Amino acid sequence: MSRFEQVEQDRPEYYGEHMKSFVDGRDMLFDPPQVVAQRFGVSRSVIITFVLLVLGVLASIYYLRFSLESSLGEQFPF
Repeated sequence: MSRFEQVEQDRPEYYGEHMKSFVDGRDMLFDPPQVVAQRFGVSRSVIITFVLLVLGVLASIYYLRFSLESSLGEQFPF
């Protein structure tokens, strides 16, 4: 592991924009704030969609269960 940082590649599958580092002046890759905000927005919307989907399925299960209990009465096994 000696001198690993000198041999290591900078994330070969990462596509960012090139800029000069503020610390040492070397070239580095970065994501513009607009791209970062867009990715966070997409991931938030996907997460919220799936949480709402799970809540909807859960609510429909309870609705079905209570409607079957009320229509069947004591014959309902649960």
